[in-house]
Amino acid sequence: MNLPLHKHVSPYVLERLREQTKKLYGNRHRLEVAVAVAQANEVFYLHATGIEDSPVRSILRDMVDAGLLRDLKGKRGSAKFYERIASPYWPAAELVLEDFVNVLEPQA
Repeated sequence: MNLPLHKHVSPYVLERLREQTKKLYGNRHRLEVAVAVAQANEVFYLHATGIEDSPVRSILRDMVDAGLLRDLKGKRGSAKFYERIASPYWPAAELVLEDFVNVLEPQA
């Protein structure tokens, strides 16, 4: 499932997905951000996720703390860049997102 999600699923499915993500991960955008990072280049700019800045910063900071990302502060000028660390977490996040969408919007 490619991002941004709002281009691929109905508003109803997107809202239900975010509700489920909040229940399971404690944040409505955590799964979308994880998938955006998984689909981004290995080194990516903060706004490459396509989600509002405020929730993304917090989630990316958590991912840095968890050892899933490296904050490249000071290495790319004033822009905020991150490096994705290889982990089975990234393809797992993509599979979870795809499964959620398939359950919420079954194929005809």
